[in-house]
Amino acid sequence: MVNHLIVYTALIFYDNVVTWDQEVRLLWGRKWTSVSILFYLTRWTCFALAMANFMSLFDWKSTPVILSALRLYAITGKKWLYPCIIGLLGLVPAIGNIIIFQNYSFNISYIQVTIASRSCTIASDALVLLVTWRNTYHLRKAAREVNLRTPITSLFLINGTVHFILFCLLNVVHMNH
Repeated sequence: MVNHLIVYTALIFYDNVVTWDQEVRLLWGRKWTSVSILFYLTRWTCFALAMANFMSLFDWKSTPVILSALRLYAITGKKWLYPCIIGLLGLVPAIGNIIIFQNYSFNISYIQVTIASRSCTIASDALVLLVTWRNTYHLRKAAREVNLRTPITSLFLINGTVHFILFCLLNVVHMNH
């Protein structure tokens, strides 16, 4: 079934790329007709389904890791060190799942994999929190010196702290079960 989805998605993407210039030249900027409406409905419905199929191929459990890495990349002024560390820490749960679900004959128990996975997740969240605190503190301090209000830095500090505490608690609870 997955192979059919990949083929369908690839064909739709290919068709959109190959015929894009013709669509722009022949249809864009022209008067809306029943034919053009039907064309757009068909084309973009197929494209939306192809995008949905494409997105379903990914494991979205890694989304928080990606978002945390992007957050640190933005906060640190486009430096790659922290996002790379977050990415590496985020690989541990994925590797643990591969070990468990593929039944590799490593002498590793489910509990050991869970502890390693959750510990790396907690470390990743702690790193995001510390870097967010450090960078937003300096920004907030500089803003106070010139009497500026900085609601976005307050938001980062509060939301980052609440996010870390909640997810840390969830990860600790997950380790105990």
